[in-house]
Amino acid sequence: MLAFLHEIEIISLPLGNNYKNPVFHENLLNQILYVVILAPVFEEIIYRLALKYSEINLTVATFFIIYDLTSFFLDVGFYDFNSYLILRIIISFAIALLLLLVLHQNKLIYKKVRCIYNNKIIFLLIFYFQLFHFAFSHLNLFVFENKVLISSIFVMLPYIVMSFFISYTRLKLGILYAIVFHMINNSLPLLSLL
Repeated sequence: MLAFLHEIEIISLPLGNNYKNPVFHENLLNQILYVVILAPVFEEIIYRLALKYSEINLTVATFFIIYDLTSFFLDVGFYDFNSYLILRIIISFAIALLLLLVLHQNKLIYKKVRCIYNNKIIFLLIFYFQLFHFAFSHLNLFVFENKVLISSIFVMLPYIVMSFFISYTRLKLGILYAIVFHMINNSLPLLSLL
């Protein structure tokens, strides 16, 4: 939403390198592909797929979380398919497969993980952690020079609110509705280009 307000020049924001990434801004088709389609799919898998427990949800989410973490530690962009792609996929696949095998073979671990999802307090902690993690992960879209804390709170608030509604949508209606809601939200800044 902040990006939309910036694009239509209602507010002015100091944009960071990730927002200015030429991959996202080469042309309208790239913007639609990355911002409206790929980002919502990957982000919903990373942040919200595992909010409903199943071995498959946890395994797929783990694959993408590990891929995201390896991208971070290797200092390459998530969508950089030229740098260390095979390594990131192999590491992610190995860890996700290991998790699936452990959950599938060891019923004690499976039951303990299941108990985590059934414990309302722990689930709420997980819910709010992913909510703030989603908002925090979007801070790299902006540059903060002065009054960092005040600026970051102002910038994070719309992401926190959006994350809450998307998470609620995911829990009540399913992951596909959450992805579509996220796609609609991400398409708003592109409306200013039409």
